[in-house]
Amino acid sequence: MMDKTLVLFTNTFPFGQGETFIDSEIAFYKEFTSVFIVAVDYVSVQRFTNLPDHVFVYQLPKLNVYSKFYWYLRALFRPEFYRELKVLLKGKKYFWTKFHALLAFIGLGERAFAYIVKNISGAWNMRETIFYSYWLHHGAYVAVRMKRRFGGKAVSRCHGYDLYAYRNRADYLPLRGYLKLFLDKIFPVSENGLFYLQNTTYTNENLCLSRLGTVDYGVKSDVHIGEVLRVVSCSWFSPVKRVNRILETLQGIKDVRIEWTHIGGGIENEMFVKELEALSPNIQVVFKGEMKNSDICKHYKEYPYHFFLNVSSSEGIPVSMMEASSCGIPVIATNVGGVGEIVKEGYNGFLLKKDFLNEDLHERLKYVACMSDVDYQILREHARAMWEERYDSSLNYGRFVCMLNELF
Repeated sequence: MMDKTLVLFTNTFPFGQGETFIDSEIAFYKEFTSVFIVAVDYVSVQRFTNLPDHVFVYQLPKLNVYSKFYWYLRALFRPEFYRELKVLLKGKKYFWTKFHALLAFIGLGERAFAYIVKNISGAWNMRETIFYSYWLHHGAYVAVRMKRRFGGKAVSRCHGYDLYAYRNRADYLPLRGYLKLFLDKIFPVSENGLFYLQNTTYTNENLCLSRLGTVDYGVKSDVHIGEVLRVVSCSWFSPVKRVNRILETLQGIKDVRIEWTHIGGGIENEMFVKELEALSPNIQVVFKGEMKNSDICKHYKEYPYHFFLNVSSSEGIPVSMMEASSCGIPVIATNVGGVGEIVKEGYNGFLLKKDFLNEDLHERLKYVACMSDVDYQILREHARAMWEERYDSSLNYGRFVCMLNELF
């Protein structure tokens, strides 16, 4: 039997607070003899410690100003830099912004590549290895560098910021042609992402849809529409998530009793607490702070939330909506990115325009608060059915590992 190795490049997982959803996927790596997780960004202590025995974790050292300068200079010695530079010079628009993005992309990629070669590359047979980047960013560049130097296969998932150029400064993502040429497979996690790649620089030859998924914690029963509408949101307090729009809308609602719970942390939290004073007595707000994914789903199972709410200006395909759907919670969300693949208007939730007005959200909340319980229960059944059909991790991650094995 072949000894198969998987080398997974993450941004920070299993360190820090981000990429918590990767934890669900790792349980399906049993077919690999060894798994090496390399976090290419430094973010304090390891958060996820309950990993299988055959999984080994590495984290690049903290990057200071001097070492960043050094690796940016190293980027100037790579032929990929000059091939891409010719493309940038033809366009010229936002040249220096793109130039800096290219330097950082290659420089940080070279740093991670050098670290792996020095510290862990002798731990496995390279030609029986898959180098897998969770993001189509500089981790994917590292995967390609390892493949070209030592053999093996290189693959990458792609989600949102790493996929859609328009979500980045100057509408630019570096080395798309290079990654397209040398990655054996690219796995967009949504149909929307797949269509985007097909309509830009990619072809079907190395593209394959591979949805994410969540663990089944069961569905809470006896949740009925009553006098109080209970909505929950789950995200960081970041500009793209637009959590402030939820608060602004609630400040204008006088005719519906609503309890809004938000799960997630962020630097804007203190500002939001001050804004609570503008709410009417009919609005109650609870900030739960950061929670582990498993704890979030257990909380959904215990508490009678009526709807999950997301008003992001941009998304890949939100794992938070998958978690809510798995628990039978219908979703109200902006129709951006792959959200329309999780939420079908009137079937398992409701969609808002990306540039919705606060009045639009107000009217939607008022509408669902007055729904008949029969209609609401149908929404809950459909929310769970959508999850079972598309986002069950036991199915999706099993298929994903099978696709990786086929590369051998």
